[in-house]
Amino acid sequence: MNIADYFQQDAGAQYTNVELVKPAAGKAANDTLVLRALRAQAQTVSAGIDAEHLRGKIVELHFRIRSTGGPTPARAWLRSDVYGGSARMVGMRLQLDAARSEVSTRLLVDSTVTRLRAGIELAPGATAILSDVTLRVLDTVAPSVEVRNTEPLAPDMVRQLNGFGHALALVRYFSPSRQSETADWNAVARAGARLFSMPLTPAEYAAQLRNLLGAYAPEALWLAPDDGANPAAIPDGAPFVVRQVHRGYGTRHAFYGSAWEYARAAEAPWKHAQVREALAGGVTLVLPLAATAPRLPSPALQPAYGVMLAADGELPPARVEPEFGAEDRYTRLADALQLWGALRYFYPYDDVLGIDWNEMLDEALAHAARDADTLAFRATLSHMTATLRDGHAWIRSASFHDEYVPPLRLALIDGHAYAVPRRTADGVPCDTPVIPSGSELVSVDGLSVPARRDAMLYLRAGASETARQADAEEFMLAGREDVPAAIVYTTLSGELRRASLRRSISSFALTCPASLPALRAIHTGIWYVDLSRVTEAEVQAAMPSLARASAIIFDVRGYVTVDPALLGHFSGERLSGPLTEIPLIASPRPQDWQWRRLQRHFEALQPHIAARAFYLTGGGTISASETYLQIVRHHQLGTIVGERTAGTSGDVASMVLPGGFTAYWTGLRFLRQDGERFHGLGVTPDVEVHPSLAGLMDGRDEVLDTAVELAVQAAAHPEQTKRQ
Repeated sequence: MNIADYFQQDAGAQYTNVELVKPAAGKAANDTLVLRALRAQAQTVSAGIDAEHLRGKIVELHFRIRSTGGPTPARAWLRSDVYGGSARMVGMRLQLDAARSEVSTRLLVDSTVTRLRAGIELAPGATAILSDVTLRVLDTVAPSVEVRNTEPLAPDMVRQLNGFGHALALVRYFSPSRQSETADWNAVARAGARLFSMPLTPAEYAAQLRNLLGAYAPEALWLAPDDGANPAAIPDGAPFVVRQVHRGYGTRHAFYGSAWEYARAAEAPWKHAQVREALAGGVTLVLPLAATAPRLPSPALQPAYGVMLAADGELPPARVEPEFGAEDRYTRLADALQLWGALRYFYPYDDVLGIDWNEMLDEALAHAARDADTLAFRATLSHMTATLRDGHAWIRSASFHDEYVPPLRLALIDGHAYAVPRRTADGVPCDTPVIPSGSELVSVDGLSVPARRDAMLYLRAGASETARQADAEEFMLAGREDVPAAIVYTTLSGELRRASLRRSISSFALTCPASLPALRAIHTGIWYVDLSRVTEAEVQAAMPSLARASAIIFDVRGYVTVDPALLGHFSGERLSGPLTEIPLIASPRPQDWQWRRLQRHFEALQPHIAARAFYLTGGGTISASETYLQIVRHHQLGTIVGERTAGTSGDVASMVLPGGFTAYWTGLRFLRQDGERFHGLGVTPDVEVHPSLAGLMDGRDEVLDTAVELAVQAAAHPEQTKRQ
């Protein structure tokens, strides 16, 4: 596989400070590539390729690089990325200190990777000439399965593993020892899952916890019953203290991350903080949250990379260790333990939900032990995130073969499920249902409609009732791609029928492609704008027409891709966005958390648009779309028509787990501009409209029709205020 053309494409499109020199005559574009840094600062040029087909394979990146007439390029690197932009520097960073180098480096592409990315870091003024750039597959490494066991856990083993889950999370996230930085937490979790699946006495249990976790928390005490010891206090004369502080969970975005906070001991009110956690068998963990430090650290801590290239030649092979698959019993238990720890100590809405965390962990462990394959275990993890009632929460696995549906759209009305025509993204019917339109479903795969809905919500549950209804309509028919959906239904005439429908399309592709422009006039003086499809350029090009309109209808039922700054055209004053609060976590007790508050503001823009504005909403209106609407609601910028929104906004946190899983959930707190709760409540419409079965069967968009009717009325009475 030759990837120099990816460098050429990406550099030409994205890097304005890098000159791309065309190959000499007779040279193929992908044979030689010249990159030159144009400015005085260092530049990076990178190229990415889709890597899902490379999962489980060892790949080798090879290229020749030389510099001419200036500094040597600084470094070259190869890394893997996971879905959603989470960079994982799993790979090599190579120091290039020779005028000419031949580079080969190898990387195991694990089961969560979605893209491979290679890059060249150019020193200021450097010119790099790349040639013979190739990426080839060397070998395939099958996921390791050490223990294929699906026996149920005994109650005592569940209690032991539950206690280990508490201890693992507390040590990982709150131990003040920097030894915790060196831990391979996947390996530690799996070792503990195996160790604590065996019966132990309380004394043995305490000793084994100490043996496994003590190196990462040397200040901690693991107390057997009747042991009343206390950890050594920080001496009064200690010069400095240190603790872990987390800004949200993970590193998916720049404002999430973890750090070590150092302070002078005399000025640190937290220096004696500790947590006492009762584990299984009467064993107690006493963990100090701060430790002494001999000095304040250097402000610049550089990451270390294990392989450097000193001259021409072949790099040593990367260390390749097989990844454990989800068929391995102890990997499943370890994944459940690790996901639980992240959710338990980082989820920002625990005060809203009142989750029984111990019950969640016990249930997850019991199911993980019995899960026979990847799909079954994904369901276990999915139920953990569904418990959050969070529209952002879900589990991504290496494949989505369990989320395919027949080409059939459902409408849930008053607890009943009806077959209706599929629609395009702009609401136009696009096909004839595979069962007669208006038919009522009796059962799906042997489950009644209410039972099937409950089974779906067991795996995926939004924050509001309208969000859960939208999810149920989308996923109620979902299942494995190779297993037809067994449907029992009654026609409009009352005839009972059965159908076996092939699950042929992804549930995410159930909506047909749009057939009409995203921005168009739909009535005299009335314009329609689909904010999930329109581009900024299209909006700007249409601005003169929008400024002359009597009314504009914005469709916010999809995922908004236009910046909220557009709303500045509808206001004569500065606009305030909703509040977002990132948790600053240095203690496992939520009452000790602090919050970093962020808020965007938007200036009034010209031309000012005096048209009446209407906004269409539904249960699938979520996240960035709700951010948009909350600005509309707070500043009275228009009339909201449709259904209550999903009640989920704010940025997403993620966790990569062995076996090919990535977990996602809302990582920060999203509040209304007045500081009041938004999660689970969403934006309520000014004019509530629920699509009817008759309207859906006729192909009518009743939410849009209502907005048009209101817009026509508004045009007849321009003296009324913008929001009814």
